[in-house]
Amino acid sequence: MTEPITANPTWEHPIRQFFNDVDINHMLRITNGKLDLGSYEHVSSRVEDIWKRVSDKGDMIMPIPPSEPWTDEMIATFLTWKNNGCPQR
Repeated sequence: MTEPITANPTWEHPIRQFFNDVDINHMLRITNGKLDLGSYEHVSSRVEDIWKRVSDKGDMIMPIPPSEPWTDEMIATFLTWKNNGCPQR
């Protein structure tokens, strides 16, 4: 079952939940701590790059296995969040 597109997404719900512990730890490791997917400040400041990666169905796909690629609904919700200015609450 896919989750619905959230009309007014915020960091607190549902965006933060899109990043699991595996994703967070992986990005912390490969970026030497420069990108913390569990941090509103980090994600909102890199929102364009993250959106390109999660919406890419090619080689630059994010997240990487074992995490599952985001659903179209998750990608659309993230895009709405980005276009709304990345509200925290």
